[in-house]
Amino acid sequence: MLDVSLQVRWVPDIKTHGWLYSNSLINLTYGHIVRLRLNQCALRDIAMLLRRLIRPVTLILGLVIAGSTQAHHSFAVYDSSRSVTVKGVVTKWQWTNPHAYLEIDSRDAAGAIQHFVLEGTSINIMIRGGWRSSMIKAGDQVTAVAAPSFNDERVGLLLEVTFANGDKRDMPIPAGYTFKRTP
Repeated sequence: MLDVSLQVRWVPDIKTHGWLYSNSLINLTYGHIVRLRLNQCALRDIAMLLRRLIRPVTLILGLVIAGSTQAHHSFAVYDSSRSVTVKGVVTKWQWTNPHAYLEIDSRDAAGAIQHFVLEGTSINIMIRGGWRSSMIKAGDQVTAVAAPSFNDERVGLLLEVTFANGDKRDMPIPAGYTFKRTP
């Protein structure tokens, strides 16, 4: 071990990815273990360096965390004042993060097939609400109630599903009670 008592200033050394003393007597790199007995001036310099590093790192982490919370969208793109009822055959049941998706083919009054894509809530919330990935399979007959998108009637927020055997399941959407069910 090396004992050193110096008044030093810490300077970043890009070449060795370590720290270099300003007087260039000692080079600390990741592969060396050096014990330093530092005097009061050096400890003040270390504390100042840490303060200079902690503030920007804290700011960056705060921005990243705030940005990630803002990145998650709301259900504001769906019309909460009315609902549509879709009866048809499941073509796809996506049990994926961040949301589940139910795709249904339904025949309209003229007999043409309409494809609907209905968004569920997060998988974690669905599991806590009693949903399982195996509950719906392609080919199942279902009746779904959804809040339609403002842009397209065939896209919506899944509010409830009634299975062919008559079992009915509500989608555990946060503030789901604010979405009106209309006939």
